[in-house]
Amino acid sequence: MFTPPSPRRLRIIAPQNPRKPLRRSEPGFTLLELLVLLLILGLAALLILPRFSGSREKLAENSLLRDLESKIRYAQYHAVLENKRYLFRYDRDKKEYGILREPDESTGESWVAPPGSWGKFNSVTEPLKLTVRKKNDILFLPDGSASESEILVLKNNRDIASLRLGKTLGRIEIRRKNS
Repeated sequence: MFTPPSPRRLRIIAPQNPRKPLRRSEPGFTLLELLVLLLILGLAALLILPRFSGSREKLAENSLLRDLESKIRYAQYHAVLENKRYLFRYDRDKKEYGILREPDESTGESWVAPPGSWGKFNSVTEPLKLTVRKKNDILFLPDGSASESEILVLKNNRDIASLRLGKTLGRIEIRRKNS
């Protein structure tokens, strides 16, 4: 059988005066307060995020320049160290660049990739492009010299940086254009 609860246990939810709102005794936020907070955070994100969108592109540019420089320096150093010719090659069709080394005479192979990650060819992603002036290959000789060349880094067909390689001792000069 059903027994009604005692009057002491019953809580009256309706206010005494209908014009006066209920007072909350429990801590927390209402749904309206949470929605207002989300709206404010969304507006703040809309104002702040566009400032950081250009930083990804700048990061990709810097990464490409650092990688180009490190591959060129690796080829220079190992050409002298191993007394072998090294080659920086840019494949315009595949949009990839990397280094190759002269093979051992006994194997009769053509140019081979150096061991490890140095032998991996890296791709150039849009909107960045590379242009190697004079030739697509830069040759590094065991005496420390290199074929004179210039690598241009382009973004949306505008020149943003260049790596110049001097003939004597293969000096690398990096110039960035202010954009």
